[in-house]
Amino acid sequence: AAKRRLLLVRLFVAAMTATERRRTLPRLRAPLALALLGLLALCVQAPCGAAGGRVVRATAVACPPGMYLAAGDCLPCPAGSFSSEFDAAGRAEACQPCAAGTFGASPGQPRARCSGDCEAGFFCPAGSLSPMEKHCGGDAVFCPAGAERPVPAAPGHYTQGGTNVTRSAEALCEPGFYCLGGVREPCPAGTANPAWGSSSAEACRPAPAG
Repeated sequence: AAKRRLLLVRLFVAAMTATERRRTLPRLRAPLALALLGLLALCVQAPCGAAGGRVVRATAVACPPGMYLAAGDCLPCPAGSFSSEFDAAGRAEACQPCAAGTFGASPGQPRARCSGDCEAGFFCPAGSLSPMEKHCGGDAVFCPAGAERPVPAAPGHYTQGGTNVTRSAEALCEPGFYCLGGVREPCPAGTANPAWGSSSAEACRPAPAG
């Protein structure tokens, strides 16, 4: 019903001449007069609706989140960027890069996290287009899901998961091993190490005789 009333009002306004509008609008009740004036601003000065795959609009209306104003049209923010606010000024900074640790695979993203988190084993700088934007790196670093940058392995830990360039986690070095640069190494033959989290071969001591 509301849509039908709006359509009837639009048709009524469109059918009026400029002289008729000046004579008629002041005589109407204030709420209806304001509504008609609003429709004039939106639909008489510029066409309402869509045309040519783009949203055609008057400058009085702001572009919705995920879009920006350009030459009177609302266009989607490019892939790898987003807009979370209404844009009525055509600001160059209306579309911002997707947040680090996320990616924007398609245009028109309305949120900073865009299409979602970067995949484990990879990292995504701000403005990334793919969930596998960049390989994490070597054994010395790892990248959990949503990583903004590679994370160095802590002393006495080793990296695991994926390949040697897509490590996704780290683990504490077990007894009998030492861990250096994210790599787990066994103690040499004839030595032993009962401690957890060893980060040097010096932790491997000669095994007791017998």
